[in-house]
Amino acid sequence: MQVFITPFGIIIMAIFYLVVTFLMIFLWKKIRHLHCRWWLFVPLILFIMVLPITDELWISYNFYEVCKDAGVHVTRKIEVEGFYDETGSPSSLEVNKPFHQQSIDYYEESGWLFFESIAKEGKVSRIEKINGVWKKRIIDHPTARYHYIDADPRDWVPIGFQLYKNVMQIIDSETGEIISRETSFSRYPSLVEGLWIRFFGSGQEICSRPLDDIEKKTLTGSLTYHTFIPLKKQ
Repeated sequence: MQVFITPFGIIIMAIFYLVVTFLMIFLWKKIRHLHCRWWLFVPLILFIMVLPITDELWISYNFYEVCKDAGVHVTRKIEVEGFYDETGSPSSLEVNKPFHQQSIDYYEESGWLFFESIAKEGKVSRIEKINGVWKKRIIDHPTARYHYIDADPRDWVPIGFQLYKNVMQIIDSETGEIISRETSFSRYPSLVEGLWIRFFGSGQEICSRPLDDIEKKTLTGSLTYHTFIPLKKQ
């Protein structure tokens, strides 16, 4: 488990403890006539001491635990001519725009016979080679059997305090079987660290494999690469 505490966070906590110390001295003087003041102060002091790092310890521990399920998990590899990708932004409905040479080179080298992806207005874009030329056409529904999708349309789904989960899947549209999945988790800073990090960014930290996987044995990277074998290359 890695606890995220920076020098800036330590400075903020030092200021907090300094202010609280003066307040505690003032309060002690106010109740010095009470015989039970120690019974009141000891629990209060202990609570104040751990307060600034309590949420960081909670976030760090749970982030470490959930990240054990991170990575690419494939049940079996499949030979396919192409697949339907629902994970990107919808493309335009324009079909006559010529492809850039860079795109053509990618299509040729990829090994796929066709590419299907989400298009605007709920349509599907299909790119395939017709009479030796790569062309795009718009169809109503995907024809590919295997779909590459987000498991949840919200992308990053909250699973706990400052913890989020993202799951990408490849499913068999005919049987509903989940062929493979790519699971990632993210965390955001604790209250103390968030006080300064917010001026520079979100402070989001993502794990794509277990945090203790030092040898990097867990698969990561493109889910389609680990799952599909282009039939054209066989």
